[in-house]
Amino acid sequence: QIDVTLMKKRKLDEENDSPTTFEEKPGEPVNLALDPKGHEDDSYEARKTFLTNYFNKQPYASRREIEKLAASLWLWKNDIASHFSNKRKKCVRDCERYKPGVLLGFNMKELNKVKHNMEF
Repeated sequence: QIDVTLMKKRKLDEENDSPTTFEEKPGEPVNLALDPKGHEDDSYEARKTFLTNYFNKQPYASRREIEKLAASLWLWKNDIASHFSNKRKKCVRDCERYKPGVLLGFNMKELNKVKHNMEF
């Protein structure tokens, strides 16, 4: 008879051996989606607006990006990480609430002007 707890433990050990986390390379330079230079003396709200613009370019900032943004903007790392997290949650919540559709680049105002004689 096979010991079930031993099998479960062995399975857990095998799962823990596999690399499941992404390791960043500290020697490589950090490339930011937007340059924060010139925003360090802005008001708190202006710096938050910069973070929102950054989020629109890069919604999943890496730990090193957050550290560099925090140092450049004189904000706490937790503030930046929570700003990004809250923005992502708001995006998901808005998508669920408003059920957006992808229109493949069509401008609906212009598309409504199109006349045709087709009958369906």
